[in-house]
Amino acid sequence: MTPSSIGSTHAQQSHAHHGSLVCAHPWLHLYRYCPQRDVLVCRTVGEVDLLTAPLLARELRSIENNGQRVRTVVVDLSETTFLGAAGADVVLQASARALAERRELAVVGRTTAVRRTLQITGIEEALHRYASVSDAVGAARLHTRHLRTINDHSSRDHSQPRMPGYPATLPEHHAERASGTR
Repeated sequence: MTPSSIGSTHAQQSHAHHGSLVCAHPWLHLYRYCPQRDVLVCRTVGEVDLLTAPLLARELRSIENNGQRVRTVVVDLSETTFLGAAGADVVLQASARALAERRELAVVGRTTAVRRTLQITGIEEALHRYASVSDAVGAARLHTRHLRTINDHSSRDHSQPRMPGYPATLPEHHAERASGTR
């Protein structure tokens, strides 16, 4: 897709089923959608360079600050035709903020334009990268289950040792018998 075709009605119609258009610039369109609870996808179509990177940064900040509890933000760069160093820096900064806030930022983008920039800038290894949005959403689903398991385990009362198959406290009538009172 060329930058001149991004603003066309046909381009807008063909991408309508991939989220709501949240930013339209002659060289970059940003879409947002929620494929599952706790996961939000920001899809970029076009060029993310020195001129358009602030638009992506503003959208990612908007997602972070919108009040919803989004555990995973997927930045879908699969239709990005050019990713400059400024765009890569925006993604890296968003990833660092997500890490500090105990969220995940996943990046999708297998095109040469995206891969080359991430490699040259040296940030490729610092990002959670996936081959597709469905892979990123699947990983988020597993990550959410894992966090719930950890939270469930940490919220239990561990003050008394437990033997497998036995309750942590005795039912009331057993406790009376054990203490000799009735």
